[in-house]
Amino acid sequence: MKKTLISIFSFIILTFFAGSSQAVDYPGDYTIDNIDTSGDIAGLAGYTGVDGTLKIISTTLTDLSGLENITNVGALYISINAALTSLGALSKLTSVSGDLIIQYNHTLTSLSGLNNITRVGVDLYINNNDALTSLGALSNLTRVGESLDIIFNDALTSLNGLDNITYVGGTLRIAANAALTSLNGLDNITNVGTLHIGSNETLTNLCALYNVNLNSAYTLQIYDNTLLSMDTAYALETQLRSNGFTGTAYIHDNNGSGLVSCDLEEPSIYGNVSGSCGGPALKDVYMLLYRESCYHGYSLCLGNAAEK
Repeated sequence: MKKTLISIFSFIILTFFAGSSQAVDYPGDYTIDNIDTSGDIAGLAGYTGVDGTLKIISTTLTDLSGLENITNVGALYISINAALTSLGALSKLTSVSGDLIIQYNHTLTSLSGLNNITRVGVDLYINNNDALTSLGALSNLTRVGESLDIIFNDALTSLNGLDNITYVGGTLRIAANAALTSLNGLDNITNVGTLHIGSNETLTNLCALYNVNLNSAYTLQIYDNTLLSMDTAYALETQLRSNGFTGTAYIHDNNGSGLVSCDLEEPSIYGNVSGSCGGPALKDVYMLLYRESCYHGYSLCLGNAAEK
């Protein structure tokens, strides 16, 4: 009955707009599932968008053929599609005003097809995609309105593709990505609400986060990263506090050794230790103190090296 009503409604709408080039959005939420997958896809024929949430969930699809005309959605959920290997049919999609959630698609290796999305209005979740190796298709994305989660993607080795994101309004959470060794690709993010980096087994480097301005009303959490050292985690905290962060930090159970230092521009380092900490003649001294003492749990402020 549901499919019949949808088909009748679609026929009426498409007949009304026949011969017109005007874009037509499906009015409300729409689900493509495993009950009548081909019928569900056919029900969107002629539409260029979905006003509500488009859910593609628990199908046996290998690709999304039939959705080539979709340019905008209120939200997009692509979840639990065990055979899905391609998102290429979504190449015209430019606007996601709500959530974009891609999770539990165990044979999906890339996000190619999402290349033209520039903003996600609310949350972007990329979770539990076992074969995903690349986020390169997201290279035009500049802004995530709320949270950005990248969690439990076992084959993901790089965050390259996120390079143009500058703003994350909520939590930036990178967790349990077993093959991820660095956060390169996040280098241009300057505004974040809360920052969580946890349980990434091979992560050793946090340098990509040194430009972040973290919301002081929230928290910094760095925890359970097997190869990341506590010194490296504390070095990031020191840098974020020099950027203005005054909130609470929870840093624990990072079991690596040594310090992965990050090359910083001299003006920003000098700026952080200027004022009563010294003048131009002491620049090199304070740069040395910053690179050595601060990385081992000290912060420089107004002429003092005070243990945190």
